[in-house]
Amino acid sequence: MSTGKSLWGKWIEENLLRKKSFWEVKSKTQIGSWMWRKLLKLRDIAKTFYMKEIGNGRHTFFWYDKWSDRGALIDILGERGIIDMGIGRESTVEEASYLLWIELQDGANVRIQYVSSIWGSLVKGILKETYTNEWKDIVIWISDEKMERMRLFCIRYAFQIALYTLWRERNKVRHEKKLMPIEVLKKLVDKGVRNKLSLMRSKKVRFMEKGLQFWFSTRL
Repeated sequence: MSTGKSLWGKWIEENLLRKKSFWEVKSKTQIGSWMWRKLLKLRDIAKTFYMKEIGNGRHTFFWYDKWSDRGALIDILGERGIIDMGIGRESTVEEASYLLWIELQDGANVRIQYVSSIWGSLVKGILKETYTNEWKDIVIWISDEKMERMRLFCIRYAFQIALYTLWRERNKVRHEKKLMPIEVLKKLVDKGVRNKLSLMRSKKVRFMEKGLQFWFSTRL
């Protein structure tokens, strides 16, 4: 709705959403038609089968879109989460990811190790000699629509699960809690990807029939 190129989509974005997420707009608004207000009231039902593909993250709201299998972060963490994390209410996944990535890279050595170890364990076998943890290169990879679809999905999903995991561990540091051992964390994120690919295979998702096999072939 917010990324469509139709005149209707652009009109909604400019006049009804006003730079906000569809999931953020208050349902008791007087703006828009009866049909628009009806759509807003049906959002809780829509959330049960809605999932946003991150892509490059530029059109995905960090807090309000359901880009993680765990659900929309605003539903999990509430308003307090926005304050605790220091990530703006209207931030996109791209903006939030950049802030998190830079913060972790600029932090203590143990946090830098976390970023390199988790990201590397997920995608080194896929990217091989082109691997790096530089943000500008990661954006290029997850934005490359010309890449073979199965490979692209694995990189994007690995990025998604790495982001969520690193964000969770970063919050532990903020609350003076112990980080999960790095080797345990590696197994956890790998299992998360395998579970997703296994589910897609069972559902016979097009182009992903051999996704799990491909993933195993890239493990170092």
